[in-house]
Amino acid sequence: MRVSPAYLDPSAVNFIIVSIAGIVITAGAAIGIFRKKIRMAFAKSKTARLERKLTRQAEKKERAGVQ
Repeated sequence: MRVSPAYLDPSAVNFIIVSIAGIVITAGAAIGIFRKKIRMAFAKSKTARLERKLTRQAEKKERAGVQ
């Protein structure tokens, strides 16, 4: 009896499917975690810029009121 080289055992196919599913789930979790961190970093820089802008505006108004 000759075994075909193209034969895939059902347990091997199952292993391949589970491995692919694990990789996809891990990648999804990593992307979710890092996306949140990146968004938070941009939000912090945006907040800092807004605070500086508002401080400058308040200082200008204060100087204009004093003179």
